[in-house]
Amino acid sequence: MNRFWMVYLDGGSAPTFQHLSRRAARDEAEILCKKTGKRAYVLEATETCALKAVEWTRLKEEEERP
Repeated sequence: MNRFWMVYLDGGSAPTFQHLSRRAARDEAEILCKKTGKRAYVLEATETCALKAVEWTRLKEEEERP
């Protein structure tokens, strides 16, 4: 996964669009700031975590139970 940036507008909802460059995020932040008069934040994704595997365990069949 590559780095990406998102823009959060003060008082707005969670950002959803991933910008592939800091410049593109800054451009959007500037446009939103001018349009709304609110502070816009450029957020950079710095780390990620993910579940690597799901573990399955087979249960005993009825006839195998003591």
